[in-house]
Amino acid sequence: MTYKYCPRCGQELSKRIIPDEGEIPYCEACRKPFFMSSQVCVLVAVINEQNHILLTKQKHISNDKWILISGYVKQGHNMEETVVREVKEETGQEVRELQYISSYYHEGSDLLMIGFAAFVTQKTIGSSHEIQEFGWFSAHDAAESIWKGSIAEKLLIKIRERMEI
Repeated sequence: MTYKYCPRCGQELSKRIIPDEGEIPYCEACRKPFFMSSQVCVLVAVINEQNHILLTKQKHISNDKWILISGYVKQGHNMEETVVREVKEETGQEVRELQYISSYYHEGSDLLMIGFAAFVTQKTIGSSHEIQEFGWFSAHDAAESIWKGSIAEKLLIKIRERMEI
């Protein structure tokens, strides 16, 4: 996010050199720099006790491509809380363990995506207004079914390498 006006007082920002950072938008009234930052979201591979991975189809993303669970980090929440919340909201599954895998930057949408593996004891999939279709896939089939060249594919490759599934 790029700031032109101070989000606190509304004054137009000037530029100020900040050591080791370069020229940064700065509010003279609040005496505060405002660093540009990307939005942050989690990208989650939900894995059951048979090492199958839950993929979804969401019309607002694609009618025919399988994807992983994802969601924005809300103000005041940390990454782990966001993973647990998104998995529960979108699938009805309860995370019993999670593992950070890697972070990725998606330039097209200026997103910092934090990749996790979330382990669940599989139960009936809950209904979600966001998701039209669910499917449990073997690790190999998930990698074959996911959007080619996507960050989700990169995350699945790292998970397969790290966990030998």
